[in-house]
Amino acid sequence: MALTILQGAVVGTLALAVPAGGYWLNQLGSTDVRFLRGTDTTTLAGSVEGDGSHDYRVRARAGQVLEVALDGSPLIAFDVLVPGDGEPIASGSGAQDIRQNLVKGGAYTIRVHHQPGADDRGNDPFALKVRLHRPTES
Repeated sequence: MALTILQGAVVGTLALAVPAGGYWLNQLGSTDVRFLRGTDTTTLAGSVEGDGSHDYRVRARAGQVLEVALDGSPLIAFDVLVPGDGEPIASGSGAQDIRQNLVKGGAYTIRVHHQPGADDRGNDPFALKVRLHRPTES
């Protein structure tokens, strides 16, 4: 079955768009953090390449406690951003952990990236441990 000129143009455009889209997803990707039923902790593996970053979105309620631990290269850092305005409320790097009492409900963003001024030409793997719980739980 022969392709029409229009069908060929659509297929050609898609063939070019998919690799480009894949590149940008790798550079500025995002992932919704999910917890298995009955658990409050999850560990996610990823990597930061070049000057790219990766966002992890955590849905939380006001009054909960968010704990984040990053295990990886000392060149990698993370910021926890407030829902809505995107202002950072906490930052960490390398093997540094944070514990933050959340005063606002919504989708918090954990942005993993190379530290400013770091040689960010490489591809640095990391493990991101995220815990979300009530303040009475240690």
